Amino acid sequence: DFWLKSLKLRELYGSKKDIAGVLQNIGNVYFKIANYQKALEYYFKAIKYLEQTEENFLINISLNSIGYVYFELKNCAMKPAAEPMKVCVQCASRG
Repeated sequence: DFWLKSLKLRELYGSKKDIAGVLQNIGNVYFKIANYQKALEYYFKAIKYLEQTEENFLINISLNSIGYVYFELKNCAMKPAAEPMKVCVQCASRG
């Protein structure tokens, strides 16, 4: 509940980086309670905001979180991870 209120405030007054940080934290909460689909939803939302910034390190944190979810789901198929993997490679090539 706290994080959802924080998200509303960040959407009104924060930067894209701030909004992404709150989305990442909401994803972390869902991850901790094993609601992996919801966690993925928020991690991907965070990435959408971060892609509009130069925050490559933070994008990689979100991608890492997505990897943990897929590991927990025992879903090692490359298809769901292909798009985040492309973004990670692009970030790495930018430095």
